[in-house]
Amino acid sequence: MLASLLLALMLAVGGGAGVATAFAAQDPREVEGRALFAKGEYEAAVDLYAKLFAEKGDPIYLRNIGRCNQKLRRPDRAIDAFREYLRRARKLKASEREEIEGFIHEMEELRAQQAADAERERERAAAAGASGEGDHPPAAASEKETAAATTPRSQADTQPSDTGPPPGPLRRIPAMPSPEVEENSRRGEAPGPHQTGRFFFALAVGTGFGTANGVGEVNPMHRVGQSGFAPAQLGHAAPEIGVFILPHLLVSAQLRLQYVTYANGEHVANAGCFNNYCEPEPLSQAYFGRAAWLFGDGAVHALAGVIVGAGNIRHAIVFNADTMCGTNGRTQCVDTFASGPFLFGPSLGMLVELGNVFNLVLALNTQFGLPKETLNIDVNGGIAIRL
Repeated sequence: MLASLLLALMLAVGGGAGVATAFAAQDPREVEGRALFAKGEYEAAVDLYAKLFAEKGDPIYLRNIGRCNQKLRRPDRAIDAFREYLRRARKLKASEREEIEGFIHEMEELRAQQAADAERERERAAAAGASGEGDHPPAAASEKETAAATTPRSQADTQPSDTGPPPGPLRRIPAMPSPEVEENSRRGEAPGPHQTGRFFFALAVGTGFGTANGVGEVNPMHRVGQSGFAPAQLGHAAPEIGVFILPHLLVSAQLRLQYVTYANGEHVANAGCFNNYCEPEPLSQAYFGRAAWLFGDGAVHALAGVIVGAGNIRHAIVFNADTMCGTNGRTQCVDTFASGPFLFGPSLGMLVELGNVFNLVLALNTQFGLPKETLNIDVNGGIAIRL
């Protein structure tokens, strides 16, 4: 039954991959717009993005129009487009808003520079007219300078803080996109400083503690009503595999492999054990499905989710009044109590990105067990990769 549960969960996780892929559809005119921008044909790109905005009403096209006018050194038009984009766009990241405000500041500086240049030209023309110098109308020089001021310069001259051409809807596509950014664009995800891989693999180790009740697994005469917290000796490993069906939503399957130490055996008559000496099972396993949400867009994420599964969690309980355990029959008894097999509870944790693929994971998982009642708390730590 446990294998069937795990297989069903993995099929459900695999099915989520098709949902994310469905977002990859794209208007071919968006590709044409980015191509025009990359070739420096900003006027044509402005016309195309204006038509797309009129048809779809997506504010991202206003950003694109602003970027084109920024390249054309038209500060007034660029500022208007950027400010309208900030007004209409919803749920902008702080880094995105800061970038747009930086563009507006650059255009305000350019507008002031162009006004100062025009004023100097008028003063020069007035001085030349008063002294009778020059055979040509001053307007010719002014037009020449104005044309130079409005002619697109190279990227190095015009945008020292350039971050690439405008994105299509829900994307940011640089002029010379890297393979990573191209892959993000095909998936419809917005590339950023954080990881964007869809597949998740983790291996964590930890220990746990919790309450236990019922009868002992070695000696049925060992009974516990509702004890205090007892350790889930000694520790466990928790491999996990999952997929991000949304950029911040992880659905995964997790295996909990527990190794029980500290418990000992006991001579129990008519218990069906070899030579009537019964020993506790050292291994315990449980299978979980987990859904977790990642909070934050930086390198450090908080995680919150739920886990549901089946299996057993064992706790070791010391019986001070029974000293007839061990092979010599003179050792204090430590029996095990299994909980479950139905397990569920909340899951909290933290994920710290270590570059583009590797992560450090910390987790605090709580499991409630039924019908053999338990409240168990696991503390795990390990590494993960996101591809």
